[in-house]
Amino acid sequence: MNLPFFLAKRYLFSKKKHSSINIMSMISLVGVAVGAMALVVVLSVYNGFDSYIRSMYSTFDPELKITPAEGKYFSYDEALNHRLHSVKGVQSVSRTIEENALVKYADKQQVVTIKGVDSSYQHVVGIDSMLAVGRFDLTKGDINQASVGLMIAQSLGVGVNFMNPLYLYLPNPSAQDAASPDALIQSYVFPSSVFETNLEYDMKYVFVPIRVLDTIFHFTNETSALELKIKPGANLTEVYAAVKSELGPAFVVKDRFMQNEVLFRIMKSEKWIIYLILSLILIVASFNIIGSLSMLMLDKTEDVKILRSMGASPKLLERTFFLSGWLISIVGAAVGVVLGLLVSLAQQHFKLVKLYTEGNFVLDAYPVQIQPLDLLYVFVTVVGIGFFAARYPISTLKKSVS
Repeated sequence: MNLPFFLAKRYLFSKKKHSSINIMSMISLVGVAVGAMALVVVLSVYNGFDSYIRSMYSTFDPELKITPAEGKYFSYDEALNHRLHSVKGVQSVSRTIEENALVKYADKQQVVTIKGVDSSYQHVVGIDSMLAVGRFDLTKGDINQASVGLMIAQSLGVGVNFMNPLYLYLPNPSAQDAASPDALIQSYVFPSSVFETNLEYDMKYVFVPIRVLDTIFHFTNETSALELKIKPGANLTEVYAAVKSELGPAFVVKDRFMQNEVLFRIMKSEKWIIYLILSLILIVASFNIIGSLSMLMLDKTEDVKILRSMGASPKLLERTFFLSGWLISIVGAAVGVVLGLLVSLAQQHFKLVKLYTEGNFVLDAYPVQIQPLDLLYVFVTVVGIGFFAARYPISTLKKSVS
């Protein structure tokens, strides 16, 4: 067995002359373990929130979205359709148009975003999984229907029936004067469903058949965006690159991350800011290691003299005490990571810590997602901090044994 490690292990776990040294060492170990456990739990909770929010947006946002580099609309003709379907991995393409509008239901009104979608839209996004009431049927023969966001439905008191229509007021592109009576074009649809995904979209969107907007704006194949679904098993990164290369600089292609880039970047940065803050707390806790190691060296002064007389080199003694201090971090990190993993698993399966106790909320408990790489990051961080904490007291030992 390695002699410095053998001596370090005995010095760390054996009974000392002064019980305060044992207490100090135990406090140091517990402090490191608690810090490591907190890091694992916090990172797992952030992973849970990140995964949940991504799932919410993934049901609404397409895997790929194409918009014009300049202007608001572009033409989706047969040539462009052929170019997109020639890209390996593209399964479905949906033509969509978005326009701000005033909607009125009974005696209530609200400004929303009208999203006109074609029949392929249901194959591009998971709209059916978002429905709270009704079915996503936007046409019934010649009758135009709508799917309304939950918050809009609650604000306007929208009911899913064929009794009261939802009136749409959109800007007239041919109107010369914004204050003239013909500045707005009126249309109407009958609400057929209410969807629920996240607060941002629930209070913003109303889905209607794209033919409603085609009629109002006299469009034939104009579109504000094309939304794509890729084939199962296809690599999204490769399909994104192929679509971008095929269309060239006249179009902007975005994946789901790019469509909500600011949100996802903020979430990711928040996670690592918390990681750094807790790491700073661990650095403060590591001062206990410096104290306990200093006291251990004072307690073992006679042992140092004996070992020196037996021919032990100063370097061997330095390594012995350094390992004694570093073992506190290693053991504490291992215990903390295991405890953090157990706490995270308990929260994941039993939902011990609730978000709220009353009311209807999307999440009733803190979500948790454990990522093995995070466990490695935590262990390496804690052990690294302990390495530098154990190095500091050794400088005083060098002076005494040289």
